[in-house]
Amino acid sequence: IGDQRERRIEAVRAHPCVEDAPHGPLVFKAPATAPQFAPPLWALLDLPTIADEYPGAALFAAFADPWPGAVALYREGPSGFEYSGLAPARASLGRLEADLAPAPSGRFIDGTIRLRMTFGALSSKSEAEVFAGANALSIETAAGFEVLQFQSAVLGTDGVWTLSRLLRGQKGTEDCAGQGAVAGARAVILNAALGEARYPLDARGQALEFRAGPERERPESTSFSEKTAVLSARNLRPLAPAHLKSEPVAGGRRLSFIRRTRIGGDAFESEVPLGETSERYRVSIFSGAPGAAAVRLIETAPPFAPAPGDPGGEARPHVLYTDAAILADFGGAIPPAAYFEVAQISDAVGAGLPARSGL
Repeated sequence: IGDQRERRIEAVRAHPCVEDAPHGPLVFKAPATAPQFAPPLWALLDLPTIADEYPGAALFAAFADPWPGAVALYREGPSGFEYSGLAPARASLGRLEADLAPAPSGRFIDGTIRLRMTFGALSSKSEAEVFAGANALSIETAAGFEVLQFQSAVLGTDGVWTLSRLLRGQKGTEDCAGQGAVAGARAVILNAALGEARYPLDARGQALEFRAGPERERPESTSFSEKTAVLSARNLRPLAPAHLKSEPVAGGRRLSFIRRTRIGGDAFESEVPLGETSERYRVSIFSGAPGAAAVRLIETAPPFAPAPGDPGGEARPHVLYTDAAILADFGGAIPPAAYFEVAQISDAVGAGLPARSGL
């Protein structure tokens, strides 16, 4: 009822039986107890650039049961723990049931992987789907996390998956593929469940303290667990060059190679994108003696001329290892065990992964 210049009355029509209904005893229901989450299982993956969706310096994988909705990652900073990233869904984690042998990259391998999954299921894909990026898996090795792909996945009666028709050393992780992995090594399916872990670029190579736990709780909570990680910003390191070649020319040996790119390498019209601020390379000459340091370092940058005798040919990156330098380094002929390494140089993180070939 409201009284102003006129009296306004509002009413609600109700059925008579409402007033005739018997009144029951007053019952107060206690509020539901808030769930208590245990610290999650989680890992930081220092990987090369996987896709445009993961621009961060590392990937963050987490698993918990029950799942708290999302898992937040914090990094210790000058004023306490600072927000670093978020895992939006449970990651598909597993462990190797048997050793994984070293293998080359760039082609299908007939070997198998036996993998016991903590969470998640796998499936076989067509060759075209694998080439498009499907069934990507990261496995921890002594050299870091290898990225590989598999075409066939079969679940055994013992609950262990057998993965076959493998592409090893993907995304520039051929150095890890050459190490292999031991039974019990951690494995993570690379999918949309992973988040990014952000940290300052100048903190790479340092021991960093991280905490991970339920998104709605503070990092001081007992639902968080803590780890120390050393990250190298591998997603910014240039990939190792390919197709190294050493050939005699007038005045010495021409050491040539072909650049690879860490971004945009699947769609290009002519040459792959540079991916760096400038194009530079470091060529290191080694005698081949065990444990010996490089006998010579040569840095080079464009422009590059075509090979002698082929003026209209491709201008591959190269350096001239002169006869005078060979004489100074080896006192004569090049030893049979001598070799050279080539690495592309990044303005952000320095030399990338090297490729090696005989002289």
